[in-house]
Amino acid sequence: MWTAVAIVAVLVLYFIAVYNGLVARKNQAREAFATIDTQLKRRYDLIPNLVETVRGAAKHERETLDAVIAARNSAMNATGDARAAAENQLSGAHCRKITRHCARMKTFWNYSVNCPIQKTKFRHRASSITPWSWR
Repeated sequence: MWTAVAIVAVLVLYFIAVYNGLVARKNQAREAFATIDTQLKRRYDLIPNLVETVRGAAKHERETLDAVIAARNSAMNATGDARAAAENQLSGAHCRKITRHCARMKTFWNYSVNCPIQKTKFRHRASSITPWSWR
């Protein structure tokens, strides 16, 4: 009789342990999906900043290209002595001006992209987005 009670008690304890394990796994799965949703939301929130950065870079590139095209067109449309002067200007002082402008803007963009403060902010954001197992 006592053996039957002991067997029933062991079976009840076994089913309780299995049930608790299943509930724990269900909660872990819910937590994992909630973490993924949070990470996707953070990434989604960063997209507008990235788009604005690319737009700024594209605007700068367009302005530089327009300046170079205008200088080239003025040299191409000039005739006679004016053409020689325009080509001289294009390859000389005007070209140096454009080159200096490009160098300044390149320095600015390099600083903007490589700014230590922004790197720190990006690393912080990236580390808060990246799952712990990927770090």
